[in-house]
Amino acid sequence: MNPNGGETLPQDEPYNLKWRSVGFSGDVRIEWSNDGGTTWTDLAAATANDGLYEWTVDAAAFPVNNDYLVRVTSIDESTLTDASDSLFAVAPSIGFYYVNIAGDSDFTDNEYTTAAGDDGNSGLTPDSPMTSVQAVLAAYDLDAGDIIYVDTGSYTLTTNIVIAAQDAGVTIKGAEDHTTLLNRGNTNSGQYTVQVSGATYVTLDHLSITGGLQGVYVHGASNYFTLTNSELYGNGSHG
Repeated sequence: MNPNGGETLPQDEPYNLKWRSVGFSGDVRIEWSNDGGTTWTDLAAATANDGLYEWTVDAAAFPVNNDYLVRVTSIDESTLTDASDSLFAVAPSIGFYYVNIAGDSDFTDNEYTTAAGDDGNSGLTPDSPMTSVQAVLAAYDLDAGDIIYVDTGSYTLTTNIVIAAQDAGVTIKGAEDHTTLLNRGNTNSGQYTVQVSGATYVTLDHLSITGGLQGVYVHGASNYFTLTNSELYGNGSHG
């Protein structure tokens, strides 16, 4: 079964729902639930048992939620049924991602998020931010136009923030009216606060960047890089 739990499905995009179709014949019924299986609604009342159903996750029909399941049942033999092993999420298709400092309890200076950062969160909504830009980049394949909103606070990095070719076109945006500080805390060779490696059209905006050998290192044909409304200081070599 796929999705089988833990996935994040973007709204308004097709998703190939899959199941093991061998061993029985006839059509199947496909249902979905967004309350953890308490109630079920038909996705397809009857469709061919070919192991594949292209599901368009229409935003009007499938709201953002972390408690989705799907179930496939043989119409001829109703005891033959299978459901997702655990919950999966439906998320907005627009590429907004959220980062906030861990343990944040004072949200009066927050501009984007309403909860403390936690890498167990999805990072997809203001009330579910991750703790670092690198965590978002590791969890998702970002596309051109996507934005990572990094809220007010000081972020001490344990690794370079590496923006590679698969994340070309992304924008990393800090707080506009407060300070978003990215501190690498290591000025040794090869240590950069932000490293843009073969990614085109990357934008950094409203960030304070410090503590690396270089604050921003752009290389590997990373053309059309943009740095705006930002401050680079206290790096070992230069910006």
